Amino acid sequence: MKTNNRRDFLKKAVLAGAGAWIAPSLLNAGESREEVLSHSVPQQGSESKLIVPKDNGIRITGTFLDEISHDIPHQNWGEKEWDLDFQHMKRIGIDTVILIRSGYRKFITYPSAYLLKKGCYMPSVDLVDMYLRLAEKYGMKFFSDSTIPESIGTQVI
Repeated sequence: MKTNNRRDFLKKAVLAGAGAWIAPSLLNAGESREEVLSHSVPQQGSESKLIVPKDNGIRITGTFLDEISHDIPHQNWGEKEWDLDFQHMKRIGIDTVILIRSGYRKFITYPSAYLLKKGCYMPSVDLVDMYLRLAEKYGMKFFSDSTIPESIGTQVI
């Protein structure tokens, strides 16, 4: 009995992904570009086939930031990149930003004296302060789990 190893899994995953990417092209191979576009983009003056008519859906006005994790490099953007992100969020109608995790294991997003004494790493940038300033700059509401009083502490280790 042969067992599947990681290499076999990766090969199958790549083939499945390629198939999912190529299949729509093959199905539409006999159609012209205009015919393909007419299926997905309603022409001006034609009746829309959208379930919810354009500009009649519930608008998304809030978003979540999860800037600290074990599998991606956190704190990898500077203030310039975050400013542009907040600017884009504001432009599309986001008025509320929520930081859902301000600590993970020994990583923290702001220099908490209490948590630093408990062995957490000093963050290179105070992300909470930066987010607060950017939210104020763009007239957005900002919420964070870091509003928990330090005397209670946060389970990060």
